[in-house]
Amino acid sequence: IKHSSTLLLKLVQTIDRMAQPNPSSASSPDKYAQLREAMEIHIEENLYDENKLQPLEDYVNKQVAGEALYDFDSNAYLMKMYSLYPSKAKRDIVVKLLLKALMNLPESDFTSLIYMIPITMQSKVVDQAPKQASATSSSSASASTSATGGSSAKEIEVILNLGQYLEDCEFELFWKEYGAHGKLFGKFKNFEFEIRRYICQMVQAVYQTISLSFLSELLQLDNDKDLKSFIQKVDLAWTVNADGNEVTIPKTDENSNEVQRATQFISTDSMNQILATFSF
Repeated sequence: IKHSSTLLLKLVQTIDRMAQPNPSSASSPDKYAQLREAMEIHIEENLYDENKLQPLEDYVNKQVAGEALYDFDSNAYLMKMYSLYPSKAKRDIVVKLLLKALMNLPESDFTSLIYMIPITMQSKVVDQAPKQASATSSSSASASTSATGGSSAKEIEVILNLGQYLEDCEFELFWKEYGAHGKLFGKFKNFEFEIRRYICQMVQAVYQTISLSFLSELLQLDNDKDLKSFIQKVDLAWTVNADGNEVTIPKTDENSNEVQRATQFISTDSMNQILATFSF
């Protein structure tokens, strides 16, 4: 009986240990939420304190490495602090903030951050639309580097050019500029995927069908296998036709010329109030 009681006690203790949550096995969503909440608390407790930016900068690095989810609110606050206290701004962090926002197109995050770039890092050509070829923009970037101090100034200018190309749907120019500065994006997880996702969203706003060859050119995916794999991963409900030469895109309000009709109901009391305002 004593031996049976001992076994039963050990069994109960084992079940209790299994039932207790293990902090090290917390799910990723919980970790991401905890990080975000910690940053919100840090900002609230140290609002506009220019000496308390290190945790926010570390948070940006975690977003780049994929250890935290993209957090525009925290990033925008950090960029705002950089604009208020330019001496505290770190060029590499500014570059990361801009690129993470670029990966979130078509949201307006990138445009919002542009206007908060610290004045000490603003290039002379920030206000110029990058309509020239990649070689021209590269040479002007080199000229501005000496004026703004260091290669990061050139990097910021390159990012601004890339953002303008994407927003103008000048995808050929984007890929050309991107290819010329590939080292800048190596640390950013899924950068190319997010840019291609944005391009697909722009395509979907215009087309209901598109040839696979043209889509391949827009996305810079020459291999059919890679292209079809990407179409599946981006999960926009696109389908490749049986002949493998064309992609069918679902109808949307943007890519369809069908008249959208809406029915609105109004109560009798509201109608009486409206009619009372007219004089017959």
